[in-house]
Amino acid sequence: MTLGRTALTATALVLTLLTGACTVARSDRPDTASSQDGFQESGAVRYDLSSPPATAQELGVRPGRTSGAFNRKGGPFWDYELVLPEGRVFRTQGFGHVVTVDPAPYALADEVLINSRAADIDAAQAELEAAAPVLGLDVVEVRQWAGRAAAVPLTTAFSTESRVFLGTLPGYLAVDVEVRRDRLDEAVVINWAFTWDTDRPAVTAPPSATASPAAGT
Repeated sequence: MTLGRTALTATALVLTLLTGACTVARSDRPDTASSQDGFQESGAVRYDLSSPPATAQELGVRPGRTSGAFNRKGGPFWDYELVLPEGRVFRTQGFGHVVTVDPAPYALADEVLINSRAADIDAAQAELEAAAPVLGLDVVEVRQWAGRAAAVPLTTAFSTESRVFLGTLPGYLAVDVEVRRDRLDEAVVINWAFTWDTDRPAVTAPPSATASPAAGT
């Protein structure tokens, strides 16, 4: 499957906002607008991806749409928590997310993409390393990228550099993480993509782990 990189993302079987301000259950079938308002009000989003979600409508995508975008409108980043298969928990902060949909045959959701932003290369490295035990990322590759990226000077001309890290998750999910740096400033955009990959063989996972945003990011 081709991963989208221009939109904002995230998804779940049952949507529960961390603060309890709003709960979206299967039977509610919310539209995109109501889900957006709930996320904006609470500033926190929790997605249960421990098993495959059902219809896209249950994730806040309107019927007939091929995606649903949920974007932060001012204020601090949203706090994200994704419950993954086998008890893994991934946490980050982001400025929005997108749920994409496979239009055939049953309009099932097939990807969650969360967009976050680190202040600089060091902060991006710290967050990737914190997530590595949960997402199955290669810490050596992360450190090699950070070292090379730090050696590239900033420029006054527009220039974007990106790198994709492939992770390993148990069960039905595949994960990859793209880091993108616009050399006009120090900031690094991190795109966390969770893709429904139900045809892949099951992966034997190490003990459950939990990742939280690295300190200072």
